[in-house]
Amino acid sequence: VDFGCAAAGDEFQTYLIHADGAFSYDGDTDMPQCYCGYGLPSILGNESFAYADDISGHVAAPIGFRRKSSGALELMQFSEKDPMLGGNLNYYSVEGPDASPTGNYVVLQLYPDGGNPPQLASYTVDSEGNISTTNTSSSMPTSALVDPYTTFSPSGNLFVAYENGIEIYKFNGAAPLTLWQTLLIGHGIGQVAFDRSNHLYAVTGDNKLYVFTVTSTSITETSSINIGFPFKMVVVSE
Repeated sequence: VDFGCAAAGDEFQTYLIHADGAFSYDGDTDMPQCYCGYGLPSILGNESFAYADDISGHVAAPIGFRRKSSGALELMQFSEKDPMLGGNLNYYSVEGPDASPTGNYVVLQLYPDGGNPPQLASYTVDSEGNISTTNTSSSMPTSALVDPYTTFSPSGNLFVAYENGIEIYKFNGAAPLTLWQTLLIGHGIGQVAFDRSNHLYAVTGDNKLYVFTVTSTSITETSSINIGFPFKMVVVSE
């Protein structure tokens, strides 16, 4: 199932993908107000639930969706159990849900008192779509990046944050993530993507495409290619 935003920005449209690659409309999900979140909902690998940012003014909070039998999304109410803050801080601003392609987990960015840099917390999703974490303010990692974008590897064992460089974390299920490698620090990163043959691709603001080979023990740069004004990268694994 593929999800897209309507032009008015206040609903999600669902399309079925057929064996021949054709699309057909399957339904839509009306939002309670004009939706201006950061992209599409992030969908769990089992496609049961999805999560996205809902933004009101400059404040974001996760919203949840349940997949109906037709395949379309419907808004759902869910509970969220966040870590407690330490020291003199008052609250976490919780944003940027990224659902795992395997297992029932979602990684969220937690901004102490709404400020950078964020901490990254792993949440477990229960059978009703509620999310909770056993990570603490002292156990979960703090990114060095400002308002990073994030993505999982296809296998779900790696988690990547990128913005002015790339941070690669080992994903440990419900346990806190652990920072493993950093790449291209100081380079503005427009997009990263994985294929299913152990390659990581990164497009930078200086019009280069970097390719890295990723194994369970190492990451090595395979090549870098000059490209003219990249806009969007799509990686297809055969």
